[in-house]
Amino acid sequence: AMPRYPRNYDDWNEAFWSLETLSKLRTTSGDSVMAASPAERWPLLERANWDEFLSTSCQKTHRELRWWTGLLASNRRIFLLHALTFGGCFVTVASSTPHWDFNGWHGLAMLPPVLSLPPLCGAGGLAFEAWAHRSLDSRKRFLYGSLLAALALLAALVAAVIMAAVPYWRFERSLAGCAEATDKIECESLRASPHLVAVYFLCAGALLVLSLAWAVREFLPQPPPPSAFDANLLFERRTTALLRKRIFVPGSWYRLRKELLAVLQMQSFWGIVWAIKLALCSLVLMPALIDSHDALAESFPSSDLLHLGGASHQPALHVLLQPAHLLRFLLNGVLWAVGATIYVAETLMWYQIVLTFWGGASGIRMHGMGRPSYGHAKEIKAMQLALERLVPLA
Repeated sequence: AMPRYPRNYDDWNEAFWSLETLSKLRTTSGDSVMAASPAERWPLLERANWDEFLSTSCQKTHRELRWWTGLLASNRRIFLLHALTFGGCFVTVASSTPHWDFNGWHGLAMLPPVLSLPPLCGAGGLAFEAWAHRSLDSRKRFLYGSLLAALALLAALVAAVIMAAVPYWRFERSLAGCAEATDKIECESLRASPHLVAVYFLCAGALLVLSLAWAVREFLPQPPPPSAFDANLLFERRTTALLRKRIFVPGSWYRLRKELLAVLQMQSFWGIVWAIKLALCSLVLMPALIDSHDALAESFPSSDLLHLGGASHQPALHVLLQPAHLLRFLLNGVLWAVGATIYVAETLMWYQIVLTFWGGASGIRMHGMGRPSYGHAKEIKAMQLALERLVPLA
């Protein structure tokens, strides 16, 4: 019977990346190919038992499922970058919006859910890795990552609950103290509990440390696994290896190496793209989303009806379950989903716009403004000669 996940090109291709898998490659007589010296390996490949190696020795590393988990796991860092910057723009804009005070915390109230994104994103990636490559090491990484993500999520939940229950001015009064207050009894009654303040700062500090550490781990170049046969197959490892060499050209103290210049140009290009994205999101997209949210909120005066309900929870629940109120929640959710989609999708637009000007500036720098490029004809002639050598004309 046909197996559910038959091995295919992706699995056979990755089999040549792992020294552990290649050590299982044997000849028809049973000799190990990798156990021989490098000079003797090539002749042994002619007698290699490829049928056994490709059918049983190489592991199943690529599971063909028509779902988005592979896309999300493989590109989780770019989605995480979009989510963090989108949340940062919201915190910045909401801090300057008077009626979005969030119990006096303003945009700071959104920091716990935003800071919990890196640990959750990393745990999701480790979960996909443990499912796709089922080994003891991948399961251990997933277990440790899940524990850290759960700890970060718990810290974020505790901090968010405290921020929602205690106004910000009570925290300020607790930090300022009552030494200079005229009515110390009243001042002490209005201060937040010292134990509550200590718990908040403990959870917020733990969340901040875990989030920053995990974000740095996610965005730094990923190391190859211990079983990788050739680490140069990873683009990130090749890039960092170039940067670990000398910075300047040998014999010069001011001319940078061309590899370093290429990396700096790439980082500068993407820095310009993201600077434009963040500026326009903070100045145009996020204010428009907040204004549209406010317009939808005014369409159903739930706050006024909640005040009419008094201390009883039944009228408040009745108001929240009103069809118009539920429809407003749905429309607000759709509004923010559309705004987030625009923020992600416009990256390609700004990439193309910046690339156009970047290429034009590079062309002017190389060939000058309004001057014919005599080297262009020479390049075409050289390519024609090279092609004739490769494919002689009949």
